[in-house]
Amino acid sequence: MVGLAIGQLVFGPLSDKYGRRSPLLVAMGLFLISTVGCIFSRDISQFVLWRFVQGVAGAGGVVISRSIAADKYSAHELAGMLAYYWRCQWNSYGSCSDRRWGIG
Repeated sequence: MVGLAIGQLVFGPLSDKYGRRSPLLVAMGLFLISTVGCIFSRDISQFVLWRFVQGVAGAGGVVISRSIAADKYSAHELAGMLAYYWRCQWNSYGSCSDRRWGIG
């Protein structure tokens, strides 16, 4: 959680300064490297370190994807698109269904 919070503070300004594509590719590459690091960790301290790096890198995807959506859509379209995104995200976890919550 700390890595995710710090990563948003890092990748947000980087994506504003250098564009969306380069920081997003860096975040994805860093996430891939940290995942491999987690797999091959020898002890819990290494694993926790790599999980922190994963959080920082994962924040890049979170913050930049929202920035891309804000760049692409107007305020009204963005609200509808994010509502649709969160509905799909919530349903993918299997913790709710359309009938249960009266959606759809």
